[in-house]
Amino acid sequence: MAISLKSSLKKIAAPPLKSLGYELIELKEWVGGGSFFFRNHLWAEMYSFIEFHLMAWTPGPKNHESLSRRISVVLWRNHGDTPHSMYQKNDTAVDDWLYMPLSYLLWSELDIKVYGNPYFLWEFKTSDDLDFQLQNAVHAVIKYGIPWLENPASRGATPKQQI
Repeated sequence: MAISLKSSLKKIAAPPLKSLGYELIELKEWVGGGSFFFRNHLWAEMYSFIEFHLMAWTPGPKNHESLSRRISVVLWRNHGDTPHSMYQKNDTAVDDWLYMPLSYLLWSELDIKVYGNPYFLWEFKTSDDLDFQLQNAVHAVIKYGIPWLENPASRGATPKQQI
């Protein structure tokens, strides 16, 4: 059976995030690249986004089932109802724009070393592994990521090495 990030997100991430005001959105320009977003309207024209990104992966000719796949989780905040890369931000919104991998936030900004490094990726081989990793990531998003992301005073250094 094929592993589907979208299906797992609907099952694992959508219910708790929906209760916090986040809706799963599909942006055609991002889905093809492996990204799915949860969006929440914060105030005025400000929105927050939680991105779950399936890293590019090409199976080898043999034993490809044994290879791990990875996802990253990134927190965004910007003006407008779609995520904007740093190259699209306008000058008036610079202070409100945020882009931060969840693992980097925990490791470098909050000094919480629950993952092995600031650029941690959640690895999985099976659908069950993916569900388990998503449960872990969503727990960290809810406990640490959302409070930081939704705080208007949050600032943070954009990571030098972006995922």
